[in-house]
Amino acid sequence: MIDDDPETSALVTAILSQTYEVDSAADGLQGIKLARQRMPNLIVCDIMMPRMGGKELLDAMSRDHALMGVPVITMSGWDLDTSTKGVLQSYSNYRGHLRKPLNIDEIVSRARQALGDGGDAGPAAPLAPIPTASPASQKQKNILIAEDDAAVRKFLTASIGPAHQIAEAADGREAWGKLKAQPPDLLFLDLVMPGATGFELLREMAAHPETRGVPVVIVSALRIGPAESAVLFKDFPGIKKVLQKPLDAAAVRAAADAILK
Repeated sequence: MIDDDPETSALVTAILSQTYEVDSAADGLQGIKLARQRMPNLIVCDIMMPRMGGKELLDAMSRDHALMGVPVITMSGWDLDTSTKGVLQSYSNYRGHLRKPLNIDEIVSRARQALGDGGDAGPAAPLAPIPTASPASQKQKNILIAEDDAAVRKFLTASIGPAHQIAEAADGREAWGKLKAQPPDLLFLDLVMPGATGFELLREMAAHPETRGVPVVIVSALRIGPAESAVLFKDFPGIKKVLQKPLDAAAVRAAADAILK
């Protein structure tokens, strides 16, 4: 996975790492160096990156006997023009293009197709199974993700996995409406959102008996140190965990599993 945008890289990594072993690089030069070390079965890369973009990466791979057969899927935030499409299609290992914002199902489908053309996917690295100790632990739980960034919502959904029912809210007002209608078993909450901030939602939740006991995992780009965390946990006892952005898929999954067990 090669992309200079940390959130896109984290999203695709979280999705594909449920089935495959995934490495990541922040630009083309770093990516091709890593590819020569790891010899991957597939490369997914952005087109526009510092130092070396997707087209330049394909060109460099075409001159490298070890890498010229590795399938490549490109990504960008725009549709490809005829000229760019023609250049990409001239490389025999090119396997198609993904348009951002990314669709989870399309990522998985394109990866499977490319790996089918390019060879064995290698050993799978599945996420840890959901515990099955008792009927209660097997019951599907309801999780609400309140986050205004669509890419982060997709990343959280992919990181949590398919074991639970997940609803999303794109702003503070929508989140509060869903919280009142059906209090979830767990809330992933951004602190900075339009409509109502995460702090405002926490105060509303504390003021209503039906939402007061909902466990909360804070996800925020704000720098929350030990002192700030102590205040949050004291003022809002429903907060169980604070996760800093950029998020780590394993930490998200671990937080959900620990709270919902």
